[in-house]
Amino acid sequence: SSGPDTLTVPDVTGMDKDEARSELEKAGFAVAGFTQENTPDQDKDKVTKTEPAARAVVSKDTKIRIFYATGNVKVPDDLVGKDWA
Repeated sequence: SSGPDTLTVPDVTGMDKDEARSELEKAGFAVAGFTQENTPDQDKDKVTKTEPAARAVVSKDTKIRIFYATGNVKVPDDLVGKDWA
């Protein structure tokens, strides 16, 4: 059960990183910072995940780190420089 000292982390996946920060702040959290990651799952500057994760019940003074997409996808080494045909 969540007491008065806990909050549930909102799911901001897929939001623009700045929009996500304001959502988290509205929910009562402080944002620790941003981390970029290469992922095919989200467009550039869209949130891929948070730490702690969405829907986690955490202490209300927990700082949330936002991970967001660079817009780059890491190409497997064996495909670098190959034609796509």
